[in-house]
Amino acid sequence: MGVVAYGEVVELLKIANGYLPRIRLEYDRVNEEINSHKAELNSWRTELNNIARTYQQFVDRNIELKKREDELQHSINELDAKKTELQETTTDSNQHVAEFQDTNADLEMEQEIVMLMNDLSTLPPNIANSYHQNENETFHYPSQVEPSSGH
Repeated sequence: MGVVAYGEVVELLKIANGYLPRIRLEYDRVNEEINSHKAELNSWRTELNNIARTYQQFVDRNIELKKREDELQHSINELDAKKTELQETTTDSNQHVAEFQDTNADLEMEQEIVMLMNDLSTLPPNIANSYHQNENETFHYPSQVEPSSGH
C-alpha cells in the first residue's frame, strides 16, 4: 500500500461530509422503520398472548365442563340404578301386597269360622247337645213345595 497524500484525505473528507447528512437521514428513516416494526411486532406479540390466554381459558373451561359432564353422567347412572332397584322393590311390594291380601282374606275367613264356633259354644245347652247328637244324622227339611190350588 502506498502512502495517501494529504490532498486525497481532504478530498475524501469532503465527499464524506457531503454524504453524511444523507446517510444520517437514511439512518433515521431506517431506525424509524425498525422502531415501527418493533412496535408492530410488540402489538402482534400482545395480540398473540391475548389469543393464547383466551385459548387457555377456553381449554380450562372445557376441562371443567367435561368434569361436570362426567359427574352428571355418574349421577344419572346412580339414579338409573336406584330407579331399577325401586322398580324391583315396587314389583316385590306388589307381590307381597297380593300375598297379604290373600292371607288377609284367609284370616278373615278363619275369624268368621272362629266367631261361628264361638256362637255355637254360647248356644243354650239343650240346643248345643241336640246339635252334637244330630251331627251324624241327616237333616230333614220341610218341603218347600206349595200345595197346588184346585182350580
